[in-house]
Amino acid sequence: MMTDEIKTIFLQFLVDRIPIKAFEQWLYSTPELEQMMNCDDYFSLLAIDFNNKFAFRNIYNIIQKYISLDEFVKFKFSILLHDIIEHNEYSPSAIEETYYLYCDGYEFLEKLGLCYGEFLTLFEYSNQQDVDNMYPQIIEDARQVLQWFNTSKIVFIEKKKYDSLYGYEYKDFR
Repeated sequence: MMTDEIKTIFLQFLVDRIPIKAFEQWLYSTPELEQMMNCDDYFSLLAIDFNNKFAFRNIYNIIQKYISLDEFVKFKFSILLHDIIEHNEYSPSAIEETYYLYCDGYEFLEKLGLCYGEFLTLFEYSNQQDVDNMYPQIIEDARQVLQWFNTSKIVFIEKKKYDSLYGYEYKDFR
């Protein structure tokens, strides 16, 4: 059984929060991984040429088997929401992204997308003050969406493949 710590490393890698070289170093320094993975998968990971331009795809094809779609998509959305909550350098693009995601059918992002993201998208914010004016209210709204994930009020439906944040079906139990 995969530990939460290892799943988190896999998830961080899958969403490009851990560079491939750092993942390689982690892989070689985590011998307990051998007991948690299928033997063929573990040795296939060790055999990957991390300098090859297809290394990410090869790693992805192995480790995605150990992460459910719901875990993957919730993690991706959580990063987006945490970027908003933490009011960091990624906040403007994360806020703007909520508008596009809402327009793509993620209705649970209605408030974030229409109250905040649409403003940044339509008016092409020109300074940090436009973003700063959204705080602190936007933090509570982003935390609300995280709460829906944590209480399984929003659940993503398993599909065969997933490569991006877009195009996933979900059930809304709010």
